[in-house]
Amino acid sequence: MLTEIIKEIEKITSLGKSRTDKQKLLNSIEVGMIWDVLAARYDTIETTRVLLSFAKDKDLKFILQQGEKFLSREARIMEELTIEFGIASPMRPSANPLSIHDTEVVTDRYIFRQVLNGIQSFLPVLTYAFTRSISARIRDIFASFIAEELKLYSEFMEYGTFKGWVNSPPAFRL
Repeated sequence: MLTEIIKEIEKITSLGKSRTDKQKLLNSIEVGMIWDVLAARYDTIETTRVLLSFAKDKDLKFILQQGEKFLSREARIMEELTIEFGIASPMRPSANPLSIHDTEVVTDRYIFRQVLNGIQSFLPVLTYAFTRSISARIRDIFASFIAEELKLYSEFMEYGTFKGWVNSPPAFRL
């Protein structure tokens, strides 16, 4: 309840403010994290597009396509923030990455592992961004990203377990 009130106050106080005045509402860490999260999303979108060109499993292709939509939606939110606050944007990924054809090295299991590793490594980035934000609005955005990323991670792990692609440590027995 208090968070909602604070977000509304932030929204109202920013109405009619110039970009320069809005920039004073963020700290340097928030600006850096907005840029870092957008750059990381762009990198992951590009990697997803390349991996999609290698995928053979129809389910995996569908998941990668859904993942690209998920990443693009979050990137758009961050892009809106960069525009609103006048933050320089990182370079966008290519819409059509180079077409790379079949190779024995890039398997569906490899693609799954790369995506899983990407999700695992991005969770701490989002947590850091959340814990360093003083703006209720920015913190709320990062909190929603964390919740969505955790849900995505859980669902992706279930899928990988079903396909037999998750590295399972050996059982520890005495």
